[in-house]
Amino acid sequence: TTADVINRGYSGYNSAMLRADLPAILGPLRRQDVRAVTLFIGANDCVAEGESTHVSLAEYRANMAAILEALSAALPNAKVIVIGPAPLDEGQWKETATKLTAGRKKGAERSAARHAEYSKAAGEVAAAAKAPFIDLVYKLKYEMANAMMELQNPHRDGLHLTKAVNIFLYRNLKTKVGECAAPPYSVSWA
Repeated sequence: TTADVINRGYSGYNSAMLRADLPAILGPLRRQDVRAVTLFIGANDCVAEGESTHVSLAEYRANMAAILEALSAALPNAKVIVIGPAPLDEGQWKETATKLTAGRKKGAERSAARHAEYSKAAGEVAAAAKAPFIDLVYKLKYEMANAMMELQNPHRDGLHLTKAVNIFLYRNLKTKVGECAAPPYSVSWA
């Protein structure tokens, strides 16, 4: 069996934007052919209150639940896999933000604690919906911490993941997709 991977990533989105745009995003898909969807959102939601993409934790939970419900209804043959927001390296992010904005921003709009809090909420919503969940905060801290030197710092800028971590995520995702495949469907990866 072969599969096409279609990237529907939207840079800068938060859960409220995704929830509002979901009907348009799903519109052109051949819905009966979709077997798996990854829902990886929350890093923009968990910025500090007052930032343009901030979504409160309660609203994030409600948005995630509504998105999962909408995906399940629209894509009856698909398994939705939720990926929690990745952990944040605050020091590295502050350096990056300061550099990218020529000192106008100091990177204080993000915190490791909020990333962990929103990841926990994503996991709870996924569990309630019986959706598989990948907890990157936990996995990067405990499963990957001693894997190799490059993985000691999983971020290229404090927020976005390195190639090595993306490979780690891919392997975890591959396992989850394989667990989701049910007869007569099977998943093989080249």
